[in-house]
Amino acid sequence: MHARLFSAPLAQADYEAYGAAIGLDADRFSACLRSSRALGILADHRALAKRLNIRATPTFLIGILQANGSIAVTRRVNGGLDTREFVYEVRRVEVN
Repeated sequence: MHARLFSAPLAQADYEAYGAAIGLDADRFSACLRSSRALGILADHRALAKRLNIRATPTFLIGILQANGSIAVTRRVNGGLDTREFVYEVRRVEVN
């Protein structure tokens, strides 16, 4: 399923078909995807991604936790990395 979700841009019908393929109740899943709650969450996430200039998934923002609870982003990593590469990117921030 993971490979299907990230293989190409998906339309609403794709999500519904994939949900059915893994045994979800098609009517219930479709209603959930179209609900105002789900659409609101997606709109919030898209707005946040736009503010952070995130245009692809996955995107990792790596940084330092500040005293006020915010994070000072020092590295942006676009694209999937294997574990070794990801650990390397995190350690680059830890060292500085």
